[in-house]
Amino acid sequence: MDRYASFSDYAEAKRRLFLNQQENDFAVLNFEDRLVSSMADSTPAEKLFFSTKRELPVGIFLCGDEIVYRNSNATEQVLLNPSKDVRLRGAHNLENVMVALAVGVALNASFEAMRKSVSEFQGIEHRLESVAEVNGVDFVNDSKATSVDAAIKALEAFPGNLVLILGGKDKGSDYLPLRSLIAEKVKHLVLIGAASDKIQAALSGICTVLLAPACSSYDMFDNFEQRGQVFKSEVANLKAKHQ
Repeated sequence: MDRYASFSDYAEAKRRLFLNQQENDFAVLNFEDRLVSSMADSTPAEKLFFSTKRELPVGIFLCGDEIVYRNSNATEQVLLNPSKDVRLRGAHNLENVMVALAVGVALNASFEAMRKSVSEFQGIEHRLESVAEVNGVDFVNDSKATSVDAAIKALEAFPGNLVLILGGKDKGSDYLPLRSLIAEKVKHLVLIGAASDKIQAALSGICTVLLAPACSSYDMFDNFEQRGQVFKSEVANLKAKHQ
């Protein structure tokens, strides 16, 4: 994206790829993406749409917990069951799987070969990569998430209770779209790199640090008053560091 003056320029560059296709080519298009689906008019190739949200008269779509291919003769074939056959996290990766299946259909790959390939695929390094589990904590590497949109897709892939490491070199991004998901799913946020101050400013005010221990204080403090005073003192120190 850094090579383009605007998103419109980026989209136009992708549209030109379709313009260069021939009638015996295939164009795989996301039916749910309005911009992408509109590019169908730009190509003479045979179109193969996919959708995660609705049945299609022709194409690949999600029906319940099955990915189904329906051809122009209305013949249907169940390609796989995502909950059993897909190891990748995230709705965006389900779309990626459907693209791969569409390419397989275009190349006349066997349905069983496609199912086997998808079920054995464990993902690519640095893309929601499961690194290890340590003392019940899962560590996931999504270093390839170098844009706000990619970070949003990563957050959407988890139910919550996250410790999120965010930051690096700023690319002129607007971090406000992250606010609602971070408020919903992130319990600790670690900001790193040159963009940390900008991100902090964008996300300020979305959380409250509450001391409500639900336990007595005598193992660490003389009484609850001392515990409260220590908390207030630490907050004052933190505030002084950021002034």
